[in-house]
Amino acid sequence: MKVCIVGGGLAGLASAISLSKAFCQQQKGDEENGFEEKTEIIVVERRDFSSRGATFALALNGQAALKEISPSLLEELKEIGIPLPSGSYMLPWYRVRDGLLRQCKESRGVKIISRTSLVSATERDGRVFVTLEEEGNDNDKDGDISTNTTKKELVVDLLLGADGVNSPVRTRVLNAPPAVSSYTKCWRGALNDLPTNLRHVLDNPVAKMIKTETGYFSIFNFNASYEGFISWVATSKDMDAATPLDILDGIENPRDEEMARGLLEISTSLELEFSTILSTIPMEDEIGWGGKGRVTLIGD
Repeated sequence: MKVCIVGGGLAGLASAISLSKAFCQQQKGDEENGFEEKTEIIVVERRDFSSRGATFALALNGQAALKEISPSLLEELKEIGIPLPSGSYMLPWYRVRDGLLRQCKESRGVKIISRTSLVSATERDGRVFVTLEEEGNDNDKDGDISTNTTKKELVVDLLLGADGVNSPVRTRVLNAPPAVSSYTKCWRGALNDLPTNLRHVLDNPVAKMIKTETGYFSIFNFNASYEGFISWVATSKDMDAATPLDILDGIENPRDEEMARGLLEISTSLELEFSTILSTIPMEDEIGWGGKGRVTLIGD
């Protein structure tokens, strides 16, 4: 069995761990054919695995799933998470991702490829023929770095799309309608070891939402369980805004505006410049989130 999972986020990594466990149990006791020879699970991630993202609420259904996948990771996340009245735990997104990534690397038969994206996939004769594009860097004689791409062909038994709301698996492979834009821009960031003039942010409640003229700037305070750590999320209906600094007009409380600007000014350029458009999946079509044939779609 050979599986290709497109997407190295929470859903993709959790799926790889779960599949590895299932295949191990199925083939337990088979001494003649080793696991790696019979099964390969390839996780494709279009970015590298650097820390990113903001906050994640591990809800009750997520806890139940994680208990099946990795009970030890569930207990680890509960220890560092902030319990919420709903029974959920608020966590830094990348701590959840890093825990799953660690478990994934320890799982038998799992191979992870970063900086790689899906080009196309076709199902025929009971197999899926997948074309990937892998990004690499070259150094020329002057020391300058240039980006190059190489094509990679795979033949797999199952293609699993865990590649988010703007899933290429959904649109390019299943020819399903694309996600519908909400015309809301979103930026995310995380900070640790705040400077003295911003340490008062750690006195905020667990979540603080600041209304702006065109959206919201939200601060999530993890100091109670993860000393000195906060994350922020900015959203705006102003589609022309280049960075979250552009959306802070209209904050009524001057102290709140000062706090928001202060946090953004010490955030990384990537966090300020990288935005996503919040979108929804049209569920009325025949694909929805289910997939078709040997191509399956999942989400967090």
